[in-house]
Amino acid sequence: MSQVQLNRSGVVGHVPATLLSGAMFYNSADAKLYIGDISNTPTLVSDNPLVIAAQIATLQAESRETTVSETAPTAALQGDLWFDLSTSQLKFYTTEWVQANTVPTPIQGILGEYPVTTDDFLSHIVYSTTDVAELNQMTIMIEAATNFAERYTGRMFISRSVTQFFDRFPPSTKSTKLPIILKGGISGSVTSIDYLDSLFASHTLPADKYRVLERNGRTQIYPALGKEWPVDVANEVDSLSVTYIVGTAAPAVPGAIKMAILLIAASMWENRENEIVGNNIKALKPVIAAKDLLHPYKLR
Repeated sequence: MSQVQLNRSGVVGHVPATLLSGAMFYNSADAKLYIGDISNTPTLVSDNPLVIAAQIATLQAESRETTVSETAPTAALQGDLWFDLSTSQLKFYTTEWVQANTVPTPIQGILGEYPVTTDDFLSHIVYSTTDVAELNQMTIMIEAATNFAERYTGRMFISRSVTQFFDRFPPSTKSTKLPIILKGGISGSVTSIDYLDSLFASHTLPADKYRVLERNGRTQIYPALGKEWPVDVANEVDSLSVTYIVGTAAPAVPGAIKMAILLIAASMWENRENEIVGNNIKALKPVIAAKDLLHPYKLR
């Protein structure tokens, strides 16, 4: 058991990187309520403003106890809260456990976080502010810098679900089997492989028909041992699609990548125009030091 702590923010899109188990976080700009799970990770429990307002009012009125577990706590008292890890739902106790609100169970990795936070950025530029407009600008600059780092390296540093399309399965012979090569770096998991047959009927390739390997920083999908790729495939553009989770979780992003993102974002913060006007007009370009930091991670 742990006392409920309610943290707040009015910054659009902001979610803390970690949230103590049982602590709650409310983003008033997005009208979203989160609770820290057993691994201190923020998990969305409600995005209904009316329900959230009622829950917050109740929490402010009196102290509550919360439990984060896969099984219902015993000896619960009226008003206690339970975050059910098995369903990712927040429940409260009356005479029985009642679900506070229904939200879809998030797929792990889709709602990723940026490698650096606004707090990291503030520390980097040695600046302090609570101004919402400034914090929003910082978020936009971090996003732009992260996108540049992803495009430059060919890797994804924000975990997400991606669907990549192909015209056909790779050609193969008895001696050579070519793989499907996925973009974005190492994939956390392959969700599905779908294709259209010659009659344009949709099929999902069973998971036991392929195997996923890591090669040179990329995820490659081969037919399972002793198997071949399907041959009855429509001769059309994008007749084959692979949906997968890709992106490095924020804590695992190398320090050099984070520093490169901070350098680029700081440059944008310092220079708000595309040109520096002085004795000569100079166009702004990505910080050279940032490229040097990113280059060793560039996929080739």
